[in-house]
Amino acid sequence: PVYTKAALPTSVTVADATSDKLIFNITPSNANDVEPQYKIIIKNKASGVTAQETSWSRNTSHVEVMGLTPGVEYEVW
Repeated sequence: PVYTKAALPTSVTVADATSDKLIFNITPSNANDVEPQYKIIIKNKASGVTAQETSWSRNTSHVEVMGLTPGVEYEVW
């Protein structure tokens, strides 16, 4: 079988942020006619340890990541 990778999203923005939650808006690209899939990984900036990871999302424009620890600095992957 031949597989085609989905195109990268045209934009990813933080729609809302609280002390324990991030909400992302994603604008998908269907440039190569492949249904887009997204996964967001949140890592502790100091240790590099993954704090939260979403499952693969299909054809969605809204991703919510909850369960973050207030006062901890994170990086989004």
